[in-house]
Amino acid sequence: LSAPAPAAILGAPPAVCVTVAPTPPTNSDGDAIPDSVRFTYDACVFTRGAGTVTDSLGGTIDFLDPLPNATSLGVRHVFTNFTRARINTAFPLRSFMAVHNGTREWGGNADTLGHTITGFTSVWTHPSGRTTTHTKDWVATFTATTPGSISLITPLPAGSFVLGGTGAWATANRSWSVTTSTVTPLAYDPTCTVAPRFTAGELDLVVTRGGETTFVNILFTQCGQYLVTRTTGAV
Repeated sequence: LSAPAPAAILGAPPAVCVTVAPTPPTNSDGDAIPDSVRFTYDACVFTRGAGTVTDSLGGTIDFLDPLPNATSLGVRHVFTNFTRARINTAFPLRSFMAVHNGTREWGGNADTLGHTITGFTSVWTHPSGRTTTHTKDWVATFTATTPGSISLITPLPAGSFVLGGTGAWATANRSWSVTTSTVTPLAYDPTCTVAPRFTAGELDLVVTRGGETTFVNILFTQCGQYLVTRTTGAV
């Protein structure tokens, strides 16, 4: 899911079906993100595939500066009933409607990077009328080994990742969820060329499906190598 680029906030004209408010926006600290801007999508409709595919957008996305009074790099997106829909007459089973609500935020400086997803829910409606709901809350932080070494114009330096959160899926009479926590920060090494590019670190996952829970431990041992241990027990 892609939100409008910051360039759109700073002056590029929006599509005629998109309302931006306020205009002009207030930008107290003069950085790339204004204090608060709302994009309202009102029946934005696009056709392609010789008219066989119709995509539409609706709802709102708020762009907020998490630190409106201090020059910084970061943005908070708040989705309110942001709806994406597709009607595919050539392949009807590829049609769908998805409604998104929740908050996403990312930011960083020369020392750290962070990404947070809070109370984010996506409800998908399939051609049969069946719905699938995905909810998630996640926090991920990267800290550079050498302070001040993170730059927008250079590759990611050596550092460590800490991540955790929950995700859940439900459709019809089925459900699935996962809770992830960091036991030991994941050591990222830019000289490692084998994915995953971690040389150390440990994650614990608790996966629940139906009435069964699986405990998963992932231990990163060296560049591109890791051990996965699974144990199963009842909820």
